[in-house]
Amino acid sequence: MRRFSLSRKSMTSLATACALFATATAYSQQTVPSFPNLGDKFITLPPEANFPEGLGADPSTGDLFVGTFDVQPDGSGSNYLLRYNRAGQLTAQLSLGVVPVTGVTFNPRDKKVYFAQPASLLGLPSFINRVPATFDASTTLETVGLIPNIGAPANRTEFAIDRSQITITFPDSIPAPNGLAFRASDGALFITDSLQGSIFKIENPVTAANICPTTSNCVQTVKQDPLLATAAFPQLGVNGAVFSVDESTLFLTNTGDDRLLSLKLADGSLSVLTESLEGADGIQLGPNGTLIVSRALADEFAVISPTTGRILAEFGEFRGIRPDGTVKGFLFPGSFVIVNNVLFANNLALPLAGSPAEPELDVRAYTISRLPLAPWYPATAGGVTRY
Repeated sequence: MRRFSLSRKSMTSLATACALFATATAYSQQTVPSFPNLGDKFITLPPEANFPEGLGADPSTGDLFVGTFDVQPDGSGSNYLLRYNRAGQLTAQLSLGVVPVTGVTFNPRDKKVYFAQPASLLGLPSFINRVPATFDASTTLETVGLIPNIGAPANRTEFAIDRSQITITFPDSIPAPNGLAFRASDGALFITDSLQGSIFKIENPVTAANICPTTSNCVQTVKQDPLLATAAFPQLGVNGAVFSVDESTLFLTNTGDDRLLSLKLADGSLSVLTESLEGADGIQLGPNGTLIVSRALADEFAVISPTTGRILAEFGEFRGIRPDGTVKGFLFPGSFVIVNNVLFANNLALPLAGSPAEPELDVRAYTISRLPLAPWYPATAGGVTRY
């Protein structure tokens, strides 16, 4: 199993732990069926492409789209949008310069790849951009929307075991678009912002005369809430997003707080569904009515009930570094997609703690791993899990 220490991931705050002990408002399961020895290398990125972060797919062709997050302390970095066919062969490579990529997704309505670029990390405006899925090295980016700065979310209150109050105050942060999710029924694009603790929406992102690049008027704030922000390592709040089957709920991850959240779109109510998901990052609808969440800082995945928040199973693990510098299994699998019942996940392998013990420092070639979800995946019926 994954090495895991305080140098890698800070302990859950005493205030949060005590609040959970006192109120028991969310379910966290300690013993679940585990399938660790699943998944391994499928794609090795070209040597100039480091830190695969965003991952999308066109289910009709099997093509995978990979965006990189190469941000160096001196402001340099070389970022790319890559396309691979279903056999894992590189078919296109588009240079994006120093601006990194976070979320990547495919829009079946216009057959284009949408991706978030948090350029505010470099002192520039943060955008959502897109290119045709058939892009090549010379394709020009189309800007879809400018992410506004909306200020800090409200303070958050936690309670210690003696019920004394602890107040968390969040800063006024830069726009940091991250996760992307299209609502299938109307094509609206929902965007998570990990530093502003917010969810944005673009009603009709495919419109040719989109006014977002110049005024951002069509970028609407759906929700800003202290539950979407974080004060915990690695200081990234709301991250992944996926709609429920009936689109009434937007399921969200909070990476720093290790949480799965549930946002009811009808009334805007936000609640914690599952706790203790180490570095909760990517999220997708899984088979049999389940959710799958990547526990990026534990190098594994959790299968979760969307109704109870109960963890039904865990799978995947970090199994070391090969002599060629590639990952065995998974290492920091932040983003993933599911195509034809096969899970593809990035190995971001981004060192965060500054410790010489981090295995990410030994990675010399970056990869995408593949894991078939059958036949071992849990089946659910009537709220009862069968293995």
